[in-house]
Amino acid sequence: MLKRFLSLLTAAATVSTWTQFIPAHADDAPSVYPYTIFAGSDADGAITINSGNVCINGNVATNGTIAASSANFNVNGQRTEHAGAEMILINSR
Repeated sequence: MLKRFLSLLTAAATVSTWTQFIPAHADDAPSVYPYTIFAGSDADGAITINSGNVCINGNVATNGTIAASSANFNVNGQRTEHAGAEMILINSR
């Protein structure tokens, strides 16, 4: 009797993990942080990438410059240097 009850309890716990899907979605508000990579520094080489092949899917911006020593440096989005943008405090929300 105890084995049957434990088996039923284990089966119920297993099935319950399959059926409890919680959908996740992003806010419908406009993009608060529109960059994949952002550097608030205004120094030369504020974003420095030393790699053989780099592909960034999104926008890259810096208040300084971007220095990449890679043979293949690809940005699928906007690449902005000297943006003059203010650093966003993510933890203040």
